[in-house]
Amino acid sequence: MVRLKEPSEDQFRIWLSFSTRAQAAERARHWGTTAQDELQALETVIPRLLPEGAHTQGHLFRVILDDQDQEIGFVWAGSLPGLIQEQRFLFDAFVVPSCRGRGVGRAALEQALEELRAAGVREVTLEVAGDNAPARALGRILGYEELDKASGTRSVLLRKTF
Repeated sequence: MVRLKEPSEDQFRIWLSFSTRAQAAERARHWGTTAQDELQALETVIPRLLPEGAHTQGHLFRVILDDQDQEIGFVWAGSLPGLIQEQRFLFDAFVVPSCRGRGVGRAALEQALEELRAAGVREVTLEVAGDNAPARALGRILGYEELDKASGTRSVLLRKTF
């Protein structure tokens, strides 16, 4: 059993830093750039996306807790310029490796998606690496449809509508 909770400011900073570094490495792999260049770009963009930190309007940032209240991951979904009010982008979902393969990610994402749906969101999109078979399979299990490859990348866009 997992549950989601709003992060403290310290938890938010730790998980956001982790997410930013991981996303930079993934973007560098896809774009053929360096992780340092991607990290610099993200460190410019993310503060504009999250001016109020974890409490920025239109964003859902949650820490994943196990049944013993240990932090085992996080979920971040939010708005992007150009999205309408009822749309969100799933920026990141992470489960620590020791907890993977046990349904933790699925349960956490189901809870996050329900929270978004209850807040009036009608569509959630995410981008995954085309070679990330586990993420693509989880997306299908959760009811996402695969769209086309993201323009100019080796990534696939997935969309879920409520």
